[in-house]
Amino acid sequence: TSDIAGLKPGKDRFALMLADDGTIIDDMIIMHVQPGIYWVSTLYRTDFMKWASAHMGEFKVTLKDITKQ
Repeated sequence: TSDIAGLKPGKDRFALMLADDGTIIDDMIIMHVQPGIYWVSTLYRTDFMKWASAHMGEFKVTLKDITKQ
């Protein structure tokens, strides 16, 4: 729900994760750590990992859960 294309490294943005029917799954903060690397902070990481995997399309994306680090 938030365009992060222009998000500069070191900046963050609030966004919503939506189900396909438009209902809210969770809210999150997306941080642009460095070029090509983003950190997503969400309470429902398992749901986010499933959602992101299902919606990445042709983008070359690697997901890593760093919660325990």
